[in-house]
Amino acid sequence: MEREIENLILKKLTDDISVQEDSQLRSWLESSKENEKEFSDFQKAWEKSRLIWQADHTKESYQKLAENLEFDDTSTNAKIVAWQRSSNIRRVAAVVALLLGISFALYFFNIQPNASNPELVVSTIVKNIPKGKKLQTRLPDGTKVMLNSGSSLEYPENFREERVVKLAGEAFFEVKRDESRPFIVESKDLAVRVLGTSFNVSAYPKDETISVAVATGIVEVKSKTKTTGSILAQLIPNESINYVRSSGQYSVDEFDDDHFFAWKDGILDFKQADFDEIVEKLERWYGVEIVIETQHHIKSGFSGRYENATLEHVLEGVSFANNFSFSIEGNKVIIK
Repeated sequence: MEREIENLILKKLTDDISVQEDSQLRSWLESSKENEKEFSDFQKAWEKSRLIWQADHTKESYQKLAENLEFDDTSTNAKIVAWQRSSNIRRVAAVVALLLGISFALYFFNIQPNASNPELVVSTIVKNIPKGKKLQTRLPDGTKVMLNSGSSLEYPENFREERVVKLAGEAFFEVKRDESRPFIVESKDLAVRVLGTSFNVSAYPKDETISVAVATGIVEVKSKTKTTGSILAQLIPNESINYVRSSGQYSVDEFDDDHFFAWKDGILDFKQADFDEIVEKLERWYGVEIVIETQHHIKSGFSGRYENATLEHVLEGVSFANNFSFSIEGNKVIIK
């Protein structure tokens, strides 16, 4: 497998792939069954790597591991260097370990943590929702979660002192109340803390703005990038916060409609959206790639509401309002 393709696969698994790169990867996958098998091996290795390990991180342990796998050093950031790759699965292990570090290698090659304290091992569940799909799930504490397309949710198999989940994407939470154990949703920049309430979090890695909107109860929003413990806002029902990643600026606003929650009922809702936002939202919602031959800018913003609508129907509305043409070719949309 070429290094370029390996890099594209890792970008795909970490949701850090551009439209052009995704198209290149899709072409490679469609070229042969063997390529599909190699990609499947990567996915399986990635899922295994997401287990959280708190092993005996002694110098001797890493030295032994380094000797077995031919690391170039014995630090926690050790890289796997080239060695005799007798099978495809070893090659997969090497590339994924480069990204994830030594904790993956400990799991993948069955190097066990301290067996005298099994409590140190915590299994992690990861829900990855592909573009064009949605998922409703229930967490170990009874909390209900609706995940939007292109989202990822990570949580432990069993909650302990705190109920902490990690979100990349968008989700609506209906949290089961437990005053002894707060429920915390962590994204890259914000941490949302509640006891029992319902709210929406939109924190896609590629989006410049993160939003939190409350349906019921009280929600506390903290910054993870500013001073530790910095509380940005305590939101009540029908209040939202919009946080700009690049500047750290934010605003708290009231809302009187279901704009933030409409998606979970199959409603695609645009509110003064610019062209980039429209494209990104359509790609996630319908699981398509949009190729722009002529750049269009919607200066005044586009508003529209579509309930269980087809992609063609939505594009007809957007194109009519903004004077562009389009064609749909399989999973690709050409905007002219």
